[in-house]
Amino acid sequence: MSDYQSTTCGVTQGSILGQLLFFIYINDMPLSKHTAQFILFADDTSLLFKSKDLSSLTINVNPELTKISHWISANKLSLNIGKTKCMLFQNTQNQILNHEEIIRHGNQIEKVDHFKCLCIWVDKNLNWKKNTNENWKEIAQLLAIINKIKPLLQSCTLKQIYNALVQTLLAFGLLVWYSNIRCNLANISRLFKLHKKAVRLMIKANL
Repeated sequence: MSDYQSTTCGVTQGSILGQLLFFIYINDMPLSKHTAQFILFADDTSLLFKSKDLSSLTINVNPELTKISHWISANKLSLNIGKTKCMLFQNTQNQILNHEEIIRHGNQIEKVDHFKCLCIWVDKNLNWKKNTNENWKEIAQLLAIINKIKPLLQSCTLKQIYNALVQTLLAFGLLVWYSNIRCNLANISRLFKLHKKAVRLMIKANL
């Protein structure tokens, strides 16, 4: 065993109290702003800005980000610009093709049409097409593997595999992306067909 050492800054990675202490540490981050809405999840933080027009939104965003940058620096943290993205939510009837750039520390923050937030793909039109497509691809790959090992396993074991790997993908965030009236019904239909295929695999029925 090594000798005891004093920790003057930070928490050892992997420690039992590490996550709790980090939550406490960043808990006052929302106090650094005036208009942004914060979504805090460990070290993955999202900011939401809203305005009645694009010009006011652009004017407000950069000063607010400056305040947050000051908080980050004062608390001895760093912002990973490469992983930082911005997205403009808009409806399909009123598409905005261009808007002013958001710059942090001399670097332009990349504009995206969709991003993955807590394992759910969010797109700028909130039609969840990207999320259902990604779920479809992942489930289709899993079912192809299950189909190959099906002859070697009993139905009860296949059901356990389904619950662990397939059902969790379908159920995660279901109330968000499935119940939304703007969700793409064609993509939902594709997922439903995969679900029926999974059931047939579990009971070893012909595909």
